[in-house]
Amino acid sequence: MASELQRFNAKRVLFITDRGVHAAGLTRPLEAAVPQGCRLAGVYSEVMQDPTAQLMDELGNRCRDEGIDALVAIGGGAALDAAKGAGLVASHGGSILDLVGEDKVQRPPITLLCIPTTAGTGSEVSWHISVNDTERHLKVTVRSPLAVATTAILDPQMVASVPPAVAAAAGMDALTHLLESYVGNVGRWEMTDALNLHGIQLVGDSMLPYWKNRGDERHARSMQIASCIGGLALSHSRTGIVHQMARPLGAKFHVPHGMANAVLLPWCLAVTATRDPVRFARIARALDSSAPEDDAAAAAGLADTVHRMNKTMRVPSSLAAFGVKEAELEDLAVDALQGKPAVTNPCAVSLEEVVGIYRNALKGEAHG
Repeated sequence: MASELQRFNAKRVLFITDRGVHAAGLTRPLEAAVPQGCRLAGVYSEVMQDPTAQLMDELGNRCRDEGIDALVAIGGGAALDAAKGAGLVASHGGSILDLVGEDKVQRPPITLLCIPTTAGTGSEVSWHISVNDTERHLKVTVRSPLAVATTAILDPQMVASVPPAVAAAAGMDALTHLLESYVGNVGRWEMTDALNLHGIQLVGDSMLPYWKNRGDERHARSMQIASCIGGLALSHSRTGIVHQMARPLGAKFHVPHGMANAVLLPWCLAVTATRDPVRFARIARALDSSAPEDDAAAAAGLADTVHRMNKTMRVPSSLAAFGVKEAELEDLAVDALQGKPAVTNPCAVSLEEVVGIYRNALKGEAHG
């Protein structure tokens, strides 16, 4: 970190994190490492899940008012997105909401170093910033190749103290990014295919060992690389039905994004995997080397493989754990389909099918 701040001639730096990371002491050695000639303006540690446009605007304006020319983000996707948004407000002025949509960003953020403390979102390298627009009660996205960190720093020690439930949710989030990018209809090509399959193989090899022992640096590093690959690949392609169905669960029931993906993924696979057996079979064999050689059989068994991973990591088997009720499923499905997953998903999904996926996830009955 120190060498990067020196390389970009930073004079005044603000750290952005959340309470949990700050309380765990992960920022202290970084605070002590701020190089001579660069002043630490403070540590903002109040980032919450789903950072708001108001927060990004406030932090960005603070940078402009106080002459802060560099940011260091330490945390999960929320802290990283908050810092990315603040960095753009600092370099553009106005509000982060002015930049929502495709390619509205005119210049990079101020110097921004991202140090993830979870292995899942890939936000440290992605072109996306998720913004909570509280006035319209919507989650919106800034998307641009300029909406990226100046430097991403992956340190296995930074993900060693994450709680098991967070490690599980983050890891399944990474797997969902890789999987949906690989099978999606938008933006995939030979390079993203190669990246995604390698990332999926890393998850298959290291997800469970890392979950069991987050201090295992080899497996922690592999999961960080898999997460990073997912962020890179999604910058070229798009997510699909899993993410679209997870979005209203976060908005209405405050289910953490990675956990929503984890619970939904096997049920979505049970519907979609057999409709493109060749590509889903490649995923199955990358994730589990013992998957059948027959494409149809491998694709059909992928949902079971993911379900077993969830069970091992004690991911809740039912949406009921988050307060979801049967009467709310159709409204959730209508909301999910507003994201037009048919454009990016490998197959069209009807309202009835989405309701059925939610219902299966609510029942939580095991596969196979």
